[in-house]
Amino acid sequence: LVVSKQEDKMNAYRCLFTFAVVSLLLAAPAAASDSKELLAKIRTGKVVVHSIVNKKSGPKTGRAIAVVDAPPEVVAQIIGEIDRYPEFVPRCTDSRKVDPSRFVVFTRLPWPLKDTWAYIQLERRNQDGMRHLSWKMINGTLRRYEGMAWVQPLGESRSVLTYQMLAVPVAGLAPDSLITRGLRNAVKAMVKAVRKRAAKVMAQRPAPGARVASK
Repeated sequence: LVVSKQEDKMNAYRCLFTFAVVSLLLAAPAAASDSKELLAKIRTGKVVVHSIVNKKSGPKTGRAIAVVDAPPEVVAQIIGEIDRYPEFVPRCTDSRKVDPSRFVVFTRLPWPLKDTWAYIQLERRNQDGMRHLSWKMINGTLRRYEGMAWVQPLGESRSVLTYQMLAVPVAGLAPDSLITRGLRNAVKAMVKAVRKRAAKVMAQRPAPGARVASK
């Protein structure tokens, strides 16, 4: 049996894609009962969103999974450039870099919540081709704020992005159910914003093999 290099490469991509999504399901077994359905949704470009029950009582963490048409290094860079969030992230009014791993982020939350700020610590890690980012509030007006993002390669120029976030305001401002729904909307909006930003970045890249005109 003779298999062409192109077919061999495509088979490798399919295996990698399956491994990426299965890894996400293993990380959150309650994310979806039907892995085939999840795979099908992601392949069609849909953003799969769900909530994760936390060990502590309160609002549930929002998580979104989707395919982004950009390599992991591009997606991870977009998410890690927190000081540039006001340019493309919904409800982010300002963001300042304190040092390479610490930022102050200002956000305008919907009623009945209030505008808020958070001084956060960002950590980055690369392992086996996957980019992992995590952040946690050091100080701020929220009771709790933290999140994580996993970026796994899908072929040569695509990624599987899993983005999750938990933001808990001061007690009494809103019921947990409303905050949980808001977090689901927020992670979905963030993934869509990253997709849009990534498309702009990729459009500005020279095509493979293209010659750059000398001055």
